[in-house]
Amino acid sequence: MPLPAAIPTPRPVRRPMQAGTCGQRIVAALPLLWAKWVSLHDAAGRIHWHRGEVLGPPEREAMRVALDSFVGPGAPVRVNHPLQRDRTAVLLRTGNDADEFLGFAMLVVDDRWLKGNGTEAADLPVPVVRAVREWGITLASGVQPPPPELSASSEEIASSQVVALLESGAIDAGDAKQVAARIRSLELELHSQSLTPIQSGIRIRRHEILMRDAAQPDSSVAPQELIRSAEAHGLGAVLDRRVLGELVSWLAKHKEIWSGEPSQFSVNLTAGSMHDRKFPDFAAESIAAAKLPPGLLVFEAQHESCLRDARQFAKFAAQLDKAGAGVVIDNYSLSEAGIDLLLQPGVRLVKLDARLTKDLLTDRGRQARVAAIAQAARVAGVHVVAKQVECEEVLALMRALSVDFIQGFVASIPAALENFESHPEQAAAG
Repeated sequence: MPLPAAIPTPRPVRRPMQAGTCGQRIVAALPLLWAKWVSLHDAAGRIHWHRGEVLGPPEREAMRVALDSFVGPGAPVRVNHPLQRDRTAVLLRTGNDADEFLGFAMLVVDDRWLKGNGTEAADLPVPVVRAVREWGITLASGVQPPPPELSASSEEIASSQVVALLESGAIDAGDAKQVAARIRSLELELHSQSLTPIQSGIRIRRHEILMRDAAQPDSSVAPQELIRSAEAHGLGAVLDRRVLGELVSWLAKHKEIWSGEPSQFSVNLTAGSMHDRKFPDFAAESIAAAKLPPGLLVFEAQHESCLRDARQFAKFAAQLDKAGAGVVIDNYSLSEAGIDLLLQPGVRLVKLDARLTKDLLTDRGRQARVAAIAQAARVAGVHVVAKQVECEEVLALMRALSVDFIQGFVASIPAALENFESHPEQAAAG
């Protein structure tokens, strides 16, 4: 009688390491005096563990570089970002088995050690590489849970929620119903304009999405009258949802455009969306349904609106950050309250008020303000954009004042999103 086959004993499931354990293993593998700072971050950049010197502006800038560089399946596993005082931030990407970006480790090391150990991740001490991998396992286990999978498409979500808002009993007046009908029947066409990086080392490609009405004689300009009418009747958020629904549907169908390198698409919001309690949930559902990676979408809000209700903006920014999106502050100017806005979670970018850059070549006061904003943003880990840059002289001055991007016809011209691959400015923005 044959003996029964032995039943294999199942291997115990390995428990994820605590952040402190992963961090301690990295520290132990590095030369004590040459490792100035070690920290572990999630995909939103939040610090879960750290050890070393005080975190200063250069290190915060390196954190921003990591967020810009590691999104997307074509992202590198390692980026070396030079810092001051002969130091380099070694940024190491981590994720799950599907190579989804879940977080990163930042090692600020003495350049003498770096020169002796190469620039590839494989040249790092093996315990460091393993600990970073373990940090990805820990994040995948639920420390930073991914958004839930949804069966409905982003287009279906947008359509159903827009229809629900348009047909709600809250819209009573005849004028409001007419505006609602115009929003529903709008022949929406999305255009994009690239933001051109003017500082070395910036890898992320940023694009602003612009709403157009294809039925208008001149579809190259925004339908300002419709936007004003929508905001006046409390329907700005409805219009924003239509734009977002169209954009996420397009992004889901054109992954080859953004999956090869770090990219970001920004959408302008009306003031109504910031006060719409359901908009962050709508954004989260749309992003999850389209299976878009965290950080691909950001939403633009006007600086004046953010200042007017700073508490609501802070809540709105935090909700979008949790949803895997970010915030851009448009028409930004320098003020004490404005500095506080830069520190809110989710803020990725500020666009300078065009009044600050008018007559910039001859106005030293405006130059000083632009330089101050650029420095404050660098400390906060936020990129700065100058708009309406139309000549090479202003471009050179913006670069000298530490502005990160420019937006203007001198660098790129808006074009229909469907022609994105043939945009002539895309090569310049890379």
